[in-house]
Amino acid sequence: MQNRKDHNKRLLESPETNTQSKKILMSHKESFSTSSTMDNISPGNTKARDEFEDRMILKFQLMLQSQFTGFAEQYISPINNEIVALKAQNESLIRRLEIQDKKIEDLDRLSRSKNLVFTRLPKSAEYHSIITDLCVNKLKVLEPLSIINLAQIGEEKDKKTVTLLVSFGSTTITSQILKSCRHLRGTNIGISRDISKDEREARNILLILRKTILKLGTSSKVKVVDNKIYIDNQKLTLKNNFFGNDNVDGKKFLEEKFSIKFDEIVTNKQ
Repeated sequence: MQNRKDHNKRLLESPETNTQSKKILMSHKESFSTSSTMDNISPGNTKARDEFEDRMILKFQLMLQSQFTGFAEQYISPINNEIVALKAQNESLIRRLEIQDKKIEDLDRLSRSKNLVFTRLPKSAEYHSIITDLCVNKLKVLEPLSIINLAQIGEEKDKKTVTLLVSFGSTTITSQILKSCRHLRGTNIGISRDISKDEREARNILLILRKTILKLGTSSKVKVVDNKIYIDNQKLTLKNNFFGNDNVDGKKFLEEKFSIKFDEIVTNKQ
């Protein structure tokens, strides 16, 4: 009896009617149309009763399968189609956003290309004159100097020096000034490009990293430009919490070359 129950259970739990079941069902098609109860089967005919039970189970299974197929076609298929369409639309929107973000980033970089940041300038009421004198007499800029705007964006703790954001008339002027920064050696004044807040934070971390590497007394050449650090012939970028390049894991590179843990640099900076 237990085996019989297990057999019926497997029939009911079958995900779909298999070929053998269909053959059995077809072979007893006539019985379905002539008898729907066990009234015509003698109580002692166990085999006939078992066969009838099998046929009823298969019939019920086919009925459920047919109803599910109809339900799936009416309700599930349209939902699946809509999901596929929404997924394609979402991927398209992501690509468009990436393109827009790149355009905004390029425009932002272009708008900053005529700006320079001057740090540790003596506090004064005549910054225009100070910048002009610095560029013409100290940096020997040959291009006619055109200062469009300047603004104080910071002040040192001693309140004796400040940081200025200066906008010039052309990128030619800013390029000449940056190339002439070597003339500032021996002074406290620094000049750098106007970069975004994220790039500035990345640059600060990389400057700390550069200082840490140089303290080791290594012979490696280390230079920081914006949010990039050049270590010998290796260029590593710090952006969106990623440090390295397409081929090199920057953190692993630092640990193997200098036994420096990059995450500790970031943690100490914070």
